[in-house]
Amino acid sequence: SALFATLREAELATAAPLDLLRRLFAEETVRVAESRPVRLACSCSHAGISAMLLSLGEAEMESLLKEQGRVQVTCEFCGRVYDFSPADVHELFQAARTAPGGKTRH
Repeated sequence: SALFATLREAELATAAPLDLLRRLFAEETVRVAESRPVRLACSCSHAGISAMLLSLGEAEMESLLKEQGRVQVTCEFCGRVYDFSPADVHELFQAARTAPGGKTRH
């Protein structure tokens, strides 16, 4: 930041970015990766949301069901809504209890 403070506004506006990087990081080997297009992709899934609900525990889910009648989870990245009815939630925990290991973690 001390070296950056020495740069003038005109330098910032006209100097090539790679030249600025080399001046600011003169003791380092500056390498610039090739540009690639940005690709936004969400990795949310029903299985992942189900695992998250299991991790919250059955008591928490029962409380939410009593309060709201169902469980809805919205992915903050892609906006997809996952809707779980009371039967879905009960089936989720029943399947976890009967799976190898037989206990839910929370």
